Amino acid sequence: MRVKKGDQVIWKIRSDAEGELHIHAYQIDLTVKPGVEKKHVFTAFATGRYRVEWHPENERGKGIHHQESLASFEVFPN
Repeated sequence: MRVKKGDQVIWKIRSDAEGELHIHAYQIDLTVKPGVEKKHVFTAFATGRYRVEWHPENERGKGIHHQESLASFEVFPN
């Protein structure tokens, strides 16, 4: 996912499992329920490349982190 600083970002997320989508550095934690679309709107404010991770419900709050990212979120200067 690539955007420019200042862009409005709209994420629509749907999952078949309960868990949390986490975007590093942006401190965005989205709780997702199975089969329910979650929409989140935010402004890209920090440039860089950030990890997007999925934390299944049974791992939330336990300090367990995945070695591989689900995706990367890149924000480029204007």
